[in-house]
Amino acid sequence: MRARRFSASGAIWIVVTLSIALMLANVAFAADKEPDKFKIGVILTLSGQMANMGTMYQDGLKLALEDINGKGGVQVGGKKRPIELIYYDDEATPKKALDAAQALVSKDNVKLLLGIRMNEAVEAVQGFTEKKKVIVFIDIASYPGVYLGKKYGFLFSDSGWTESMSAVRLLTEKPEVLAKAGISADVDPRYDFRNKRVAYLGREEMYCLYGDKGLKAGLDQFGKTKGVQYVGSVMYPIGTTDVSPYMQRLMAMKPDIVYHALYIYDETYNCLRTLREMGYNFGPKGNLLTVNANDDYNWRFVMDPLWKEGVDLTGNLSGGVDMPDELLPQYPMRQKFVERCMKIYNRPPTLFEDCAYDSLMIIAKAAEAANSITDTDKIREAILKTKYDGVRGPDQVFITPQTVPDLGVYQEQIVQPQYWRIVQNKNNVKYTGLKYYTEMYWGDAIKGEKLLH
Repeated sequence: MRARRFSASGAIWIVVTLSIALMLANVAFAADKEPDKFKIGVILTLSGQMANMGTMYQDGLKLALEDINGKGGVQVGGKKRPIELIYYDDEATPKKALDAAQALVSKDNVKLLLGIRMNEAVEAVQGFTEKKKVIVFIDIASYPGVYLGKKYGFLFSDSGWTESMSAVRLLTEKPEVLAKAGISADVDPRYDFRNKRVAYLGREEMYCLYGDKGLKAGLDQFGKTKGVQYVGSVMYPIGTTDVSPYMQRLMAMKPDIVYHALYIYDETYNCLRTLREMGYNFGPKGNLLTVNANDDYNWRFVMDPLWKEGVDLTGNLSGGVDMPDELLPQYPMRQKFVERCMKIYNRPPTLFEDCAYDSLMIIAKAAEAANSITDTDKIREAILKTKYDGVRGPDQVFITPQTVPDLGVYQEQIVQPQYWRIVQNKNNVKYTGLKYYTEMYWGDAIKGEKLLH
């Protein structure tokens, strides 16, 4: 029998073939290690006074889940894996939120959490999740502590700092720009912002403390040319029912403008009622201007009760990340989402549905880019690199040296515009055409060089 001869090229071909086969086997093995479902924990307030926020957020998740799972789920390891959402009700208490997070991670084996609203709850949960390398994706709490000093926390919303910086940009804007937007002293004497005194009103919590920090820093930096002056802040304890002493202290500073971001609506009503009882008029051409930058004035379910009580906020200024209705024709995706919510829920979407929908879509996109639903380091990197056109608007990105060059850092916070509106008759709002974007992301607080504890 004649012996077979193998050439060098033949040996190389065999080695290459075996290497490819081994690589494919490893890929298949890696894919097999990924669960069949992408489990995501959702901690919401679904009962009690603030349950409307949780249920609206849940409605947004339902729409996103329908779109993702309708196509089979996320493509990971060469296989479609549907998303499974596991809900817990925190009953508006940090303790319940922490209990839910521990159960979701330990019992349900989730690697990512959504939906937590309260700042104290976020802190409690992240004290646990950071050690477990579990991503916490926050989008309805404007709380910078989500990402500052944390590795696995993402803020998919504005923060108290950026909201305040947006207000600073507005109050220090060029007069001709303001006049074009309908914010002119000829329209309302309160719109002459030169040499005005601005005070901050909030609660004793991290979000408001951070907002106060941003307002002061911003006015100190940018208000000097127009004489717009920060005169101080008043913070009342969480749960305060009689705010009269705090309103008296606030107005003792003699502010021309009260800036607030009271996202608990009963407290917004309480403070505005008390100011009115003290003789202050924030109606048309009144003696006090209120500025809100947390979308509160943009929502009918917030403003209608005030109007029915005779609280007229005509002329006051409202900022927020909600895309104005006037822009819908320019952005068909948003228009379709509004029409979809009207058809299914018989109401237009709020920030809660918007955030829920876009958050889940971004997470799904990042998981596919990472080719994993369990490796949170890979998913984290993929989220930072994600660019997404969503129902809140196009080009949604996180802070990077490319997206916000002035900062020159990577930061787990979304970059998004703040739109400004004027409250009109019956407490409706009209878009001014003014919006601020990367110019809000400024200072030590955004970089995380100075943290609040």
